[in-house]
Amino acid sequence: APEYAWNYELGLKSRWLDDRLQLNVAAFHTEYTDMQVRQVTGTGTLLAGNAGSAKAEGIELESVLSPIAGLRLFATYGYLDATYQRFVLQGANYSGNRMLLSPEHSVSAGISYDWQVGSGGSLSLSSDYQYKSKVYFGPENDESSADDLSGVLNASLTYTRPDERWEVSVWGRNLGDSRDYVQASNLGFFYQPAAAFLGKTRSTVAGRLTPPLTWGVTFRWKL
Repeated sequence: APEYAWNYELGLKSRWLDDRLQLNVAAFHTEYTDMQVRQVTGTGTLLAGNAGSAKAEGIELESVLSPIAGLRLFATYGYLDATYQRFVLQGANYSGNRMLLSPEHSVSAGISYDWQVGSGGSLSLSSDYQYKSKVYFGPENDESSADDLSGVLNASLTYTRPDERWEVSVWGRNLGDSRDYVQASNLGFFYQPAAAFLGKTRSTVAGRLTPPLTWGVTFRWKL
């Protein structure tokens, strides 16, 4: 059935210290009717059905600080309470369970610094970090098919010509080589050898992991 949602949000955006500090806060409340629920299986994702009702509410905080020219610091935090208020599917009652892919806590932080290299262009160094608390990959809230984003660190260094016609970047993603599930389902004992290899104690059998440590060089030319 079609999905409907009423969303209420109240927020504040502010600037301080001669616009060098920006602080934003937002609170929200969303009520769903006939929410369409997807469920992860061993081979993919399917539309499981409709939750009779569900709600999600929380708060988001954002700050950006530029203490000196060229330097930018940012941090964000999100709190989310998202549950199925009424959800019965094929005889199973999921009412009161947490909505899938809904972390209670989300944190990110980063830094960037730009500076001129004589008259030969500019350099930009940046890095960011992301963390998300445990999420469930199905409405049944199976602990064996749940995981968190334990922390992903990225960094890059970019050189830009004075005329900005071209730039070259050296970058690295997931520098800590963390292995976390972004999709998973429990296939019982079949997956236990792979779980042991990945350092997981869960019996999750099939899923998709965050990309491993990746690095590269990117060249951009503006026509």
